[in-house]
Amino acid sequence: MVGNSKKLITYLLEQDKDKMFEVKEKKNNRTLKQNALLWKLMTLCVEKQTGRKNKEDVDKLYIDMLEYTGAKVDYMLIIPEALERLKSEVRLVVPIGLVKENGKEFLKVKMVYGSSKLDTKEMGLLIDNLLDYANNLGIETMEWREMLQ
Repeated sequence: MVGNSKKLITYLLEQDKDKMFEVKEKKNNRTLKQNALLWKLMTLCVEKQTGRKNKEDVDKLYIDMLEYTGAKVDYMLIIPEALERLKSEVRLVVPIGLVKENGKEFLKVKMVYGSSKLDTKEMGLLIDNLLDYANNLGIETMEWREMLQ
């Protein structure tokens, strides 16, 4: 059953008191189709802007859009040799530069939390920002807006 708290409480009070129920908050999660469309539009934007279709450019646009939308970002210092290992575990890692700390050299990296960590409102903002970006590149976005909403 789906409904607001008043409707659910009324329903539950009418049930056999020995029955067990599980209540979960209904969340509006984006669909796999929306996710695929989001990546397809990002790829199209990169192709339009650079003439190339490569993963690094699409990932950079993704990170830029996430940051513009206000996604959470963390910074950390790592030993430079650990960068590739960290990238294999955490998808959105961006090297910032070398830093000396207590006579040792470290690499400062930025880790951006992906869209799976966004709530519904933030995801909607990410989609709107990407659609505006695509529109500014001259990509017709009316059909994309309908598919992504």
